[in-house]
Amino acid sequence: MKIFFISTLAIILLVFLSLTNIEAQDATEEANTIRDRVKEKVEAAKKNPKAYTGSVTDKTENTLQIQNDLGEIQLISIDPESASFAKIDKKTVSAKYDDVGIGDYIIAMGFTNGNDVLEAKRVVITQQPESSTLSILLGKITEINNKEVTITTVDGEYSLDFPKRWKGPEISELEENMSLISIGNSDDGVINIRTIHITTHSPTPPSQ
Repeated sequence: MKIFFISTLAIILLVFLSLTNIEAQDATEEANTIRDRVKEKVEAAKKNPKAYTGSVTDKTENTLQIQNDLGEIQLISIDPESASFAKIDKKTVSAKYDDVGIGDYIIAMGFTNGNDVLEAKRVVITQQPESSTLSILLGKITEINNKEVTITTVDGEYSLDFPKRWKGPEISELEENMSLISIGNSDDGVINIRTIHITTHSPTPPSQ
């Protein structure tokens, strides 16, 4: 009887340990799945060009802090040697990192890391738009017809209207299927361009 009791107890213990091990494995697999999904979303964010706009509130040797139009604080990481800079007033001219000052309204284009810090590839110093017509679009060139450039984004098709005086990639430098970020005032599907930034990345929808 004693031997039977010990055997039964041993079996129950083994079953309990097996169930505990299965639960531990399930918890580990679930944790790994969540971690993989987070990693995928971070990697997708790194591949999708973004733009931050707002007024500069702080500046260091290689970072900018801005307050966007919603009052949110955003951080921008900059390598002054590799990023490009432009200033738009009545016309577009080349600029440099030293030209960016506290209070300036900027448009920074680049890629975000896992902490939502934008690693800027191009920074444009400009005037804060008086209306909400400023559009920042990531799209792919689908047609070039003389001076008419059409891009397709996830929201539809847009025509790019270039100003007479232009400091940036010329139309002759653009090619179909090329991806770019365009910034300008939107008017019924036409974007009056302020600046564009050519990129090798296409929009990548994040994993669900």
